[in-house]
Amino acid sequence: MKKSLIKRAVSLLLCVSMVLALTVVPYNNIFSGKLMQAYAVTDAEIQDAKDKQAAIEAERKRVQNQINSLKSQAANTEAYLATLDKKMLEIGEEIYKLGQDIAAKEVKIEETKTELSEAEKVRDHQYEMMKLRIKFMYEQNEQTYLSMFLESSSLADMLNKVEYVSKLSEYDRNMLEEYKATITRVAEAKIQLETELASLNESKTAAEVKQSGFEVAAKEKETQLAKLNSELAQLANKETELGNMSAEAEAAFKALEEKKRKEEEEANKNNGGSSAGTITNPYESGFIWPTISKRITSRYGKRGSSFHYGVDIGAVTPGKWGDPIYVVADGEISSTYYDENGGGNMIFVYHGGGLYTVYMHCWKFTATVGQKVKQGDKIALMGSTGRSTGAHLHFAVRINGGYVNPEPYIGIK
Repeated sequence: MKKSLIKRAVSLLLCVSMVLALTVVPYNNIFSGKLMQAYAVTDAEIQDAKDKQAAIEAERKRVQNQINSLKSQAANTEAYLATLDKKMLEIGEEIYKLGQDIAAKEVKIEETKTELSEAEKVRDHQYEMMKLRIKFMYEQNEQTYLSMFLESSSLADMLNKVEYVSKLSEYDRNMLEEYKATITRVAEAKIQLETELASLNESKTAAEVKQSGFEVAAKEKETQLAKLNSELAQLANKETELGNMSAEAEAAFKALEEKKRKEEEEANKNNGGSSAGTITNPYESGFIWPTISKRITSRYGKRGSSFHYGVDIGAVTPGKWGDPIYVVADGEISSTYYDENGGGNMIFVYHGGGLYTVYMHCWKFTATVGQKVKQGDKIALMGSTGRSTGAHLHFAVRINGGYVNPEPYIGIK
């Protein structure tokens, strides 16, 4: 029984030792012949941090655009309010003047009414006096004329007295007609004044309605402006927060890059200074060909007015997607993403010492970020994503952040 337990314990220890050995000892680096460093910071983590910072900046830009749009709306609203204020001032002055004109017209009407009343009284008095004289003359007609005949000193005197009576009657008639004409004139003037007063009141009412409309519009615009200013204040706070977040995110990915750089330096020291990035002869790199097809459709170098930083390898069957893409050397998948600038689906493999291989225009990825791959492993399928004129692989090599001619690495002379 004890022997059985001892055997099981020994077996367990051996298994643990093997697992630890597999965990601690990484696979060989084909470029240096030494152990390849398994970095704590991966390019995928750095890219993820950059993507987060880019997303924050994009949101910050969107907020800034919103702020600019709201500022423009607020400026337009303030300008419109200034216009309304000017119009309300003008209409207020108009209403004030109309009020003064109405008051003056009302005084004039009252004066005209008084004048008309006085004229009517004079007319009535004159009419009554004329009636009394006519009645008297009618009743005393014979005596009057006899008296004038008897009392006249001469014929001329009598004729003068008769003419006087006639003149008196004519005067009464003329005065009566004159008073009647005065009454008519004053009455017409009163009607004219009342018509003008009505017109002034109508103008004043119309101006007050317009003023009320301006006041309502101004109140609405003031409410709108207050809302815009509130939104601007909130967005300004949000923009400030996003700015701080962006700065923190930028500091984070730069810290990761610095940490990765130090790890690579340490790895190079541990490897005796030898690394993939310091290969003296690329033709002896040990890279394999990255796909089945050997048909080169475009080489590295100047191409028209641009520069081609890789080598293009066409599909076995022109235009047909799906050829396998193989990793050219041991490494680690550092990132996979879609490049909107033309690269389409791209996959980056890190091989240590600052050296990466890049595979563009892929159809599908068959490896994932962080995965360690062996030379010859299938990592993607050929396609024509991005700016591409047909199914092909754009293969490139980057060393310490810059592209180099990939052709010697895969044996093209």
